[in-house]
Amino acid sequence: MRGYTAVPGAVTFSMDTATMKLAGVINAAGNFAADFDTDGDYAFSWPTVDNADKYYIYAKDNLHNPNYVRILDVNDEDELTAQTSAVDLPAQFARFADDAGQPPLAGITVTFVITAYNDYGEGALSNAISFTDTDEPAAPTTSNTSCNNTSATETLTCTVTHTYTEIMDVSITPTATITGTLSSATVTHEWDDDGNVGTFTITVPVSTNGTTDTFTVDKSTVKDLSGNVLASDWSETL
Repeated sequence: MRGYTAVPGAVTFSMDTATMKLAGVINAAGNFAADFDTDGDYAFSWPTVDNADKYYIYAKDNLHNPNYVRILDVNDEDELTAQTSAVDLPAQFARFADDAGQPPLAGITVTFVITAYNDYGEGALSNAISFTDTDEPAAPTTSNTSCNNTSATETLTCTVTHTYTEIMDVSITPTATITGTLSSATVTHEWDDDGNVGTFTITVPVSTNGTTDTFTVDKSTVKDLSGNVLASDWSETL
């Protein structure tokens, strides 16, 4: 009987290492690039194994779960030549336990394998399929406070805030340039504690109006936790 040895405790199921494949994980762009919040869209297809009663799907990641965790049991449908199943990752695969908005690929790689099982035991691991975030971050929403300093004696600080839908790499300080009156102004940047909101602070000299200046951020200096860069520079009129 192909792929099966009827000896208790010694099973040799043959999971074809070339044919376990994706049947899902199609993102908004219509391709197979996973995004940071891909958590319930995994779907797999694999060839039916003779004499299997069920299949176990395992997952692990390179953060909280370094060893494979059995996350789903799938009953065998032996009348089919291929089995398919969708998978939802359990909460333990979220990057932050207190933040349901960041499952599970925010800077993390998740790997899946499948085994076949019957009363004589469990077969070998299939080939592995891994996912990580390969999508660029969405453009931020931005806002700013007035950069018009009417004082003749004191400097003013104004701010430009940029907010993202995912956690960013806060070890990188975004680079900004100002075109106009404030081109030589001092600009600093700080990320918030959650890592998805950044604030630039601009020091406006006395009696200086920078409200028509253009504030531009270099896309290459803004990355998400998986190292994906913004698609384009972004600008804000001060």
